[in-house]
Amino acid sequence: MSIWDNSAIAGIETDEQREISSSYAYVADMTPGTTPDGEPYDGVMRNIVGNHVALVGDGRAGPDCLVMDSLPQELKRMKLSKKEVAVLTALGTYLAPRLAQDAAPRDLLRLMAQHKRRQLSPAR
Repeated sequence: MSIWDNSAIAGIETDEQREISSSYAYVADMTPGTTPDGEPYDGVMRNIVGNHVALVGDGRAGPDCLVMDSLPQELKRMKLSKKEVAVLTALGTYLAPRLAQDAAPRDLLRLMAQHKRRQLSPAR
């Protein structure tokens, strides 16, 4: 998970919003049973479909499910040239206002294809 929103980053850094809460839909199967370990249960959730993940102060899963703010090892070793930094900054600036924070991957692919077509089109 990457967090880019300044207010969300501030919430993580101050520990005000560091826990994660996910939302999903499911079909309840209220057929009682027993787990392989012998624990009885009243029902199970089937066909679980994720909806969103939110940063919150107190998540349903508790303090064990939280954002661990650390730089991945591969990024620690990565050195970017000034040109690479400029390209990444320009790309982020170009894409940020064009994408909703919950945009689907197909929306991103469509936007990139449109941009590429514009670049390949002869100047008018």
